[in-house]
Amino acid sequence: MITRMERSLFASEAVVRVAQAALVVLLLGLSSAGVDAQEASSTDGTAASGGGQEFSPMAASPVTTTQLTDPITGQLFEAEVLLVTNGRGGYDSDGCPYSQGPQPRAYAIATSPYTLYSAPVESYGKGVPAKATGSLHQYLQQFADKEATSPLTPTRRYELAALAAEHLGEGPYAVGDYLLSAGWTVRDRIVGFLPAVQGASDAWEKLQGVLPDYRAVASPRGRTLASFDLARLSHRGGFGWERDALLAQLESFPDAGLGAFSKREEFRRLVRREHELLRAARSRFEEGLGMGLGSSEDRSYRRYLVGELSRRLGELERAGDELRAVANDTETSAEVLGVVRDILAVLQLQGATASALDLSWTNEAKEAP
Repeated sequence: MITRMERSLFASEAVVRVAQAALVVLLLGLSSAGVDAQEASSTDGTAASGGGQEFSPMAASPVTTTQLTDPITGQLFEAEVLLVTNGRGGYDSDGCPYSQGPQPRAYAIATSPYTLYSAPVESYGKGVPAKATGSLHQYLQQFADKEATSPLTPTRRYELAALAAEHLGEGPYAVGDYLLSAGWTVRDRIVGFLPAVQGASDAWEKLQGVLPDYRAVASPRGRTLASFDLARLSHRGGFGWERDALLAQLESFPDAGLGAFSKREEFRRLVRREHELLRAARSRFEEGLGMGLGSSEDRSYRRYLVGELSRRLGELERAGDELRAVANDTETSAEVLGVVRDILAVLQLQGATASALDLSWTNEAKEAP
């Protein structure tokens, strides 16, 4: 049950120390020189878009292909798999881990081109019960027309895996896990690579730490890039009001020719899409809890997810209630309890109805040419 949590808890101290320097370069390089260097690393202004992995100095981690057998038809097909990964990107408070370079979750689910059956790559050898193959094939075919005209993104593969798991009766927790991971693949497109962010309180401390530099930026281009970078950091931390306030800052200075407003709308669209999937995942966890599924420790873990997803969805009062209940539950594991206490501390600081950040520009920034 805690396997997912243990995988994402947490980058080693050595990795953290190395990555801290990279975060300083990324988020504190807000002088004109810093902005020039940052923009040069992305010729299309990706730094302001919040999308992609262009921030990683690694070109790519090795990817290869493997042959899998569709358990419904027995046909062979090829799927990409990631051979090497790392934990240099840290983790988010809902358990989402990050790698420097391609994210492993983008390669974790394989989809058969023949039937749309989708499942973790390592599960393909287990097959599907013979009595279920016919009904599953028929069920998945209703999505065939849509998939024929749409790219089969990692997000969609997780959604198809959730549909297959539900049809096969794997239970609401399994379905919710697929939907949560689908949400993480959308978050990847928003936040890019921010090294060594270690949960909610660490994200908050980093955000507070760079604010003086942010508020001193004078040029519209620098403000644009800095606002997007801190909005990305806020989103990783689950600070919705702060994220939205930083995006709103783009209206307080002239356009810098980076396409900021269109990129802001794409940022917001992706946030809505991620939230759609987080709500769906939360609903499945609530369903499992309502049915009393799992051990006491497992139910405590699922309730923590309900609370944390509520926080990320902006429902801070409910989040606090759920997380305090988990903190007071004697069946809560030590790993989960540590994360929950960390989130509860941040709930006292982040904005509940408006941003808790002071984003006003300093006199030096206002007077700069």
